Amino acid sequence: MGRWGKLNQRVLQDWTKGQVFYPFAGHTKYNNFQNESAKLDVILQSPAPLTVLTLNCDLFSLGKVQIKDLDGQILDKHPLYDILENPNFFQSQNDILWDYMFWNMLGNAYLSIDNRSTLVSNKLYFLNPAKMDFPQNMINDADKLMLSQTSYNQFINSNITYRYDNGKTTKINYKKILHFADQSQTTNAWFKGSSRIDALYKVISNSELSLDAKNIELLFNGKFMVSGKVGENDLDQPMMSNDDKNDIEQKVIKDKPVTAVRKMVDIKKFVDSLQSDKLFKSYMSDVFTIGRMFNIPKDVIEVMIDSGAKYENKKLATADHVDYALQPKGNQLINGLIKYFGFEDVTGCLDWSHLPFMQVRQRQRYEAELDRARALREYLNAGMDAEDAVRLLNLELEKPIEYERVRQTSTQVGANNG
Repeated sequence: MGRWGKLNQRVLQDWTKGQVFYPFAGHTKYNNFQNESAKLDVILQSPAPLTVLTLNCDLFSLGKVQIKDLDGQILDKHPLYDILENPNFFQSQNDILWDYMFWNMLGNAYLSIDNRSTLVSNKLYFLNPAKMDFPQNMINDADKLMLSQTSYNQFINSNITYRYDNGKTTKINYKKILHFADQSQTTNAWFKGSSRIDALYKVISNSELSLDAKNIELLFNGKFMVSGKVGENDLDQPMMSNDDKNDIEQKVIKDKPVTAVRKMVDIKKFVDSLQSDKLFKSYMSDVFTIGRMFNIPKDVIEVMIDSGAKYENKKLATADHVDYALQPKGNQLINGLIKYFGFEDVTGCLDWSHLPFMQVRQRQRYEAELDRARALREYLNAGMDAEDAVRLLNLELEKPIEYERVRQTSTQVGANNG
């Protein structure tokens, strides 16, 4: 069995413990996966993926928590507001939102909750998956179809081991952990979903190699190669002696305008022309590839890095990204907490409408309403019944005043046409 075959076998044997990057090595073309700690180290040391992750986390952390009743009305007061406002001794609400998105993008966000039955002085911390060791009974039942409440209760009542950097450990009951997976858990384990980062290890490895290439290019850009020139027929000339080498090296670095040498010399740069611009484009291409994996529009990335996108394009692209990528993740977090604490008759979400770039949505709503008003006028001009036109355009009008106003408009239009 070859090297890659053995590697794949090892990955399959350890699939429940996570598949992450091997540490970088100069003699390898690509990195593969071993453990959560190695994956985290690579992400934190690689500019391309860290650019994408921090961009997404910064934007997500700007969301505002909203709790609503079943009629959709926003509640001014609710215990969950207080819990998230001061989640623990060290972090604010923005910090805990940032952590959620960061760990979720890496595959799994584990929120440790001190006490689900006590709302006062509760402590919420997102755990580092690299420090979590799952017990063997959970690993054995990682993909088991649990058809009874008893088997499920046994599973979630397991204790995981959490390791601190000083070598000490603590036990955390899995029932006190709220787990959010980025991808489906059925592809891996009930307690560990797959990560999109797993599909990007070659892209991230190549990005690291391109940065190494730029470093080497800049290192050799200031170096020159000086050699004695020998004619093609000078076969009897001896090789350059050490004295000749030292003499040439000393003379080429002097400031004298005229230098006399015994033999002709040839001077060449190790690097004829810098390729840094191409390497930067390669880096940007890697960032865009990683961003696409997380549904981040190119315009959003460009304006954050080099202001390449127009401001209007950025607003539209960012609003789309919030609606289609961040909003579902925010709803997953807030409603997960609502369900965990057993709050009834409420729903929750994260809202970004208070941010300037989201005003584009308000303008779009105004334009849509204006278009419907124009369509209503056209329908009335064509002789359509007022109630049919309102129903067709799905307009919400207060009866009887608004309907009477539409009827009057319809009558007036008919009279004018007559």
